[in-house]
Amino acid sequence: MRDVSVCFAILAHDCPQCVADLVASIRHFCPGALPVVYNGSSNRGLFRRVDVPVCPSSRPLSWGHTAGYVLDTMMWVVEERWAFDFFVVLDSDMLLVNPGYEAFLQREMGDSEYMAVDFRPAVEPDTDWRPGQEAWADWSTWGPLLGAEVPSGAFNPGQAFRRSLVMRIVEHPRRDAIRQAMETSKAVPLDEIPGPAPRQVGRPDGRPTGVCRGRPRRA
Repeated sequence: MRDVSVCFAILAHDCPQCVADLVASIRHFCPGALPVVYNGSSNRGLFRRVDVPVCPSSRPLSWGHTAGYVLDTMMWVVEERWAFDFFVVLDSDMLLVNPGYEAFLQREMGDSEYMAVDFRPAVEPDTDWRPGQEAWADWSTWGPLLGAEVPSGAFNPGQAFRRSLVMRIVEHPRRDAIRQAMETSKAVPLDEIPGPAPRQVGRPDGRPTGVCRGRPRRA
């Protein structure tokens, strides 16, 4: 199994020490990884003493309205031409506690391009899941943008994207319209409604993007 590199995109809005601890755990257990931070606070210098790149397009975010940070961070790391095989979303109150995460991603994802805890490929209109209810309330906007009949859903932290999927999201023909819709959407929290979701970002050969569902086994 070849070595792979992981870009960890960390959303943080307080506690620089927590971010420093998370970054340290990443560098200890995944020494070849690239941790980066999106500063969602109003204090632009909050993480200046943490040895980690901070997304230059960071801006203050409020609870439930954080989805744009994933797309902004993807665009930034691609623009910087940083090498990575997987892009993984983290919250700042998490830690890596065991080695082997890179091998875990390769093993669990197989030839899939996306993995998330409790992934729902189709959220039905009568769902009792609040993000799904709010996504349906705003689906007249999102459906046409994504070219999808129904929303999908997932638990946000830990979402993993293969680089090929990141590139197609960044190069999506409606990317700017999608990013603008994130600013005005009524769906809370929109970051648990993957969009453009793997189902809506097809492979160039027309085959559907593979998806790993459910709760992954421990590494």
